[in-house]
Amino acid sequence: MDEKHFEFVFNSIKSYKDCYWRSNDKERIGYVFRFFNVAYGKFEKNKVEFLALFTRFWEHTFNHEECFSEYVQLKLMLLYKENSKMELFAKKVDKLFQEIIQSYGPYVNLLLVELVNTLFSNIDTASNEEVDLSNFAVYLLKANSSEFNCFAAYNIVKDNYDGTKNNHSKVVDFLRSIDSVTTRIYCNLILKK
Repeated sequence: MDEKHFEFVFNSIKSYKDCYWRSNDKERIGYVFRFFNVAYGKFEKNKVEFLALFTRFWEHTFNHEECFSEYVQLKLMLLYKENSKMELFAKKVDKLFQEIIQSYGPYVNLLLVELVNTLFSNIDTASNEEVDLSNFAVYLLKANSSEFNCFAAYNIVKDNYDGTKNNHSKVVDFLRSIDSVTTRIYCNLILKK
């Protein structure tokens, strides 16, 4: 797909947005997000150039306030496609999340964790053992043991922790090693379940 196709599609989306975005008609606005979700589900199989072009057109059509989740999803997918090693990917995500939290505040923390989960549910984790959500949590903590990364790692493993999965245990051990009351609370909450 070349740039002319993107122009055609996004000119149509912009016209649709101009007509309905401020209408408060949830159904009509929902079409935009359904379009995004269908496209997003296909991004892993496309080349980075396709995703970069889509991202550029999307960001030209919608600002971050209008489509915050989609903005972050596109950034995460680009980082994933550009960084094949999970360790490097986690470092890039850490940097991205630091920038986002600095701009928008900690109120987006839970949303960022949800968007990481969305990314991992849209990528093929079966073909590469390293591409695993709990493995990502370990690398995220190694990249930076910030309060947010501890919160993210906790949320990634909290519902599936059984004490036997290696990466989950690594996350708990890492959280235990951090000198922070909040992090110790996260650790104890995981172990209580």
